[in-house]
Amino acid sequence: YDIQTNEIYTEHSEKKQQIVTAWRLLTYLLGSDISFPAPAEIAELNSAATAQENKLLTLYHSDPTKALIAKVLGCSPNAVNSEVAHAFFGRLAWLDTAAITSDKAKAQLEKYLYGPQPFWDPAIQLGSDDYSELGRLLTSVPEELHCWMVQFKRGERLYLLTEWLPLASQKTLYDGFVKKIQQQGDDPLLVFAGVIDRELESIKQEYRDEVLAPALNSALASKNTAVLVMLYFNWNAIQEGATLEKDLPPVDWSEPISLATRRDCYQRMATYLLNRSNLPGTEDWLSDAIEQAQQANGMQVLSLATALRQARPQLERDQALKLAGLLLLPLPAQTTLIKPRPENAPDPLALIDSVPKITTLLPTAGSAAPADALLDHFGLDLICQGTGADRKLSQSARDSWQLLMQTAQFEAFSAKLLQQLNWYGGHKNEQTSVRVSQALVGRAMVDHFTGSGASQAIERDFYKNGVSEYRYAELMTKLREEIKIRNPALSLASLDILSYLLFRSIAPELLLSGVPDHLSYGRGLQSVALLHGVALLEAMSPGTCQGAKFDDVVNLSAQLAASTHPEIQTLWANTRVRPALRYALAHGAISGLDDIRNATATQITPAIHYLDAQQKLHAEALNRLNSKAPDRRALAEQQLTSAGVAREYWSSDPNPNQAELDKHHIATASEELWDKFKANIATRNNWGAGPHERSGYVPPPP
Repeated sequence: YDIQTNEIYTEHSEKKQQIVTAWRLLTYLLGSDISFPAPAEIAELNSAATAQENKLLTLYHSDPTKALIAKVLGCSPNAVNSEVAHAFFGRLAWLDTAAITSDKAKAQLEKYLYGPQPFWDPAIQLGSDDYSELGRLLTSVPEELHCWMVQFKRGERLYLLTEWLPLASQKTLYDGFVKKIQQQGDDPLLVFAGVIDRELESIKQEYRDEVLAPALNSALASKNTAVLVMLYFNWNAIQEGATLEKDLPPVDWSEPISLATRRDCYQRMATYLLNRSNLPGTEDWLSDAIEQAQQANGMQVLSLATALRQARPQLERDQALKLAGLLLLPLPAQTTLIKPRPENAPDPLALIDSVPKITTLLPTAGSAAPADALLDHFGLDLICQGTGADRKLSQSARDSWQLLMQTAQFEAFSAKLLQQLNWYGGHKNEQTSVRVSQALVGRAMVDHFTGSGASQAIERDFYKNGVSEYRYAELMTKLREEIKIRNPALSLASLDILSYLLFRSIAPELLLSGVPDHLSYGRGLQSVALLHGVALLEAMSPGTCQGAKFDDVVNLSAQLAASTHPEIQTLWANTRVRPALRYALAHGAISGLDDIRNATATQITPAIHYLDAQQKLHAEALNRLNSKAPDRRALAEQQLTSAGVAREYWSSDPNPNQAELDKHHIATASEELWDKFKANIATRNNWGAGPHERSGYVPPPP
């Protein structure tokens, strides 16, 4: 057969017409490249390759295919379903089966067309070995159409898995899954979640979408996952379950299973099991949760996993995260539209006179502390280790807050606060800056859970003089204890979050690293330099102190003091006031001030002057310590001259006579040592004493 001239070397015009029709149809639907997309190696069967699946889907289900079949059959394109398309192309298949009459030949043909081994496997040689009776099957078909003719015939009976999935109910998938794993007596959701957890074992403690997306895809694209899909959704178990529901076509397991199809398998199963025990009126909870999670600023998986655990508490943390990741695939982090990570700044809320109350917005706490309940509503428990009051954050408080403030639940909560303020972002279809919303929620939580506005408020006590009695480490411990007193039964994880929110709001210097243990808060000049540096840094870039180093911040005040820029000079002077007040109060230089935030000019001025005076004295002392050491040679010359020692004896290598030495009462070192040796040599305890000396014998003087 010559595909260019359409010359077929046979006498059967019907066969010629059928082959030409198939070739023209493939060219019309697939373009100039009508090569069959078989993998290069049979080993790629378990890969997540998409070329073969995509080309076959184009052939069977593209709009041009439906339009063409509808025109041929005289029906609507909507009536062209999978069954019609497969039957249509099956009629185009031409195979030379005239010589296949024996039972052996028929069995070989059945195995070749519909067996589990791919017909495109290069190891299959028609006319030899297991296919010895099929030598003439494709001899009259051009080589370019060999695989297509077999696929047309095979497609009459076998469907791609991606075609089959929409035809099968989710219960059918579950029946096949349960039959395979043989754990019918256990909680179905936990069984499936356990399987997913084991398959994705390499993914642990991952929360960010941009990390989870490639990790999940990499795990699903592995050959092991393809084998597991074939096992869990195997055709025998599925068909046994399906026969009770309706007739379903067999699946062609010889085709590579694409990544999208693997995701579809797991998503359908997870959806069925999560919805399996829905209460009346809650049928749409999962679809609503997925839709809400997809609106999150960046933490879609954590948002959905939080909703899953709230609805299905039996799920473990990693199980909920992996199920959520599977349900949300493909994640938007895999596209080019990746949102920038929001800034975690403390308090850009200067326009707010009073922070709105959150009392009526708190979730039901039950036996848990209210702060625990609220933070768990944001997703805190999923990023913790341990349980109960002893649970701990799996990462720093700052990073944990960074995760929580991007969840859908957090955004919904902040919208309610914005609505109370009548600010933009508090109504539907309005979205404000995450930086502002997290600062608002953080400030509201500090006010509510640390007693702000009450007589026992932690913040009010912090601005009193007594704070200067503590070292930095002691002050941190005291503030944490005060939070714990006001929130009984609070978990360690929530305590860390509340402490972080409180520190960044009133004392960002407590978030620095490398602060010396001996440093007292506001009492020493080094502490004043640190407080001033922190105030400068926070004024220029809010939130920068979080994680900054002590050595870098403590020198900032001195570095900016020499600046001639008027704005920096003003900032330097304004940020120096509170450190000066703390220092002056600690040393009794001023009095009558209970809260440094309420200081008047008559109190600020003497505090600044006192600090200036102390810093000046300190600088003078440092200058003395840093002054050049005296010239010892010049000093020695002066002393020797005053003593009347001739210059010739100390201006060069001295070799004086004994008379000159005696004149000035100078003895040589060697002579003095020899006299001491002679005086002590015969003493009882001398190391050279003999038996007479040790017994008390004293020799006569020489």
